[in-house]
Amino acid sequence: MGNKSIELIDQLLKTRDFNELNEFEKLLVEEYLGGKHIYQKYRSLVLASSTEHEMPVSSSVKQSLMAKMKKQNQPVWVKAFNYRLPAYASAAIAVLLMTVIYLILPTKEVVVEKTVEIPATPITDTVFVQGKTDTLFIERKVEVPVYITVNEPKPEQEETNSSFTGKTLADQQDIRSLLVGSE
Repeated sequence: MGNKSIELIDQLLKTRDFNELNEFEKLLVEEYLGGKHIYQKYRSLVLASSTEHEMPVSSSVKQSLMAKMKKQNQPVWVKAFNYRLPAYASAAIAVLLMTVIYLILPTKEVVVEKTVEIPATPITDTVFVQGKTDTLFIERKVEVPVYITVNEPKPEQEETNSSFTGKTLADQQDIRSLLVGSE
């Protein structure tokens, strides 16, 4: 059953008798309620329940109901303000709110302005500037190849013109250090 059909049948039960219905409404009643006999029973039930009987209400009950209705219809902020919390929860919320506010709000820088008088007469000072040195010393290492000769017995027929003939390795080392310099 659709909502429109239910609303239409409800309206018909409150306002018209079965004999006053048109063909479409009779077909609707036949389909959903099952006929004239059931429609008449529902109609009598709806009409009997719709008559209002006024009953006297005691003033204490009326005041109690009015107070509860006012309490239920309060705005949300009033309900939240009247909500009871333990003391530690209230303190934690307060600390949290202060921390958030401290972090969100920008800090203002305090600028202190100070007036300074500048004397009108110029002040001269002597400034000594030490310049860079202009002499550079460059050290170089010179590597000299060292040749080791092995003294082999030579036939005496050949004459040797070498200046190092017959000298030992220690003598050659002295000559090398003399030529190259001390290490």
